[in-house]
Amino acid sequence: MSSPQIAVAWSPLNFIVGPFESNTIRCVLSLEGSFHSRTFAKVRESLVGYVTRSGIHSPCTNGEFHVLAEIPWHLRYEGFTGALPRITSIKTRLIEFSIWFNSALGPRCLYRSTPTNPAAFTLFYEAGIPTSAALEVSLPETQGGMCLGTIRIEGRGGSATTEATLSLI
Repeated sequence: MSSPQIAVAWSPLNFIVGPFESNTIRCVLSLEGSFHSRTFAKVRESLVGYVTRSGIHSPCTNGEFHVLAEIPWHLRYEGFTGALPRITSIKTRLIEFSIWFNSALGPRCLYRSTPTNPAAFTLFYEAGIPTSAALEVSLPETQGGMCLGTIRIEGRGGSATTEATLSLI
């Protein structure tokens, strides 16, 4: 990797609250961080980086979400696609990704990715240059109570504005 820095923005990212697609909230989400080094071993579950800054940019449509400032969030290596030396994506697991929203029923609802229920964070590459990213996860509420149950987060096509180029040997 020419640079270990990561910067990604989705416009929009979909937050599907509860069992109904009609409960979709769309927000602009940005994540910034870095890989620990310019090279890393392709060992599944190894800690390869951190997300050190995030934000949901208001206004969202159909509701409101907020990210918790409890960072860093861990990036753990999951795998890659493509054939060496030209890979097309790096797949990681995002741990401790934490968000909340205010339910229409009143309570603040907290959702967090964990080692047993991680978010899938994938960077896509063309000719070694990052072009887009994906974030996908289903998260149960962590507090219990009057929230609407599990949320799904889906986003593909976010812009990857990092200066990193990639080559594997």
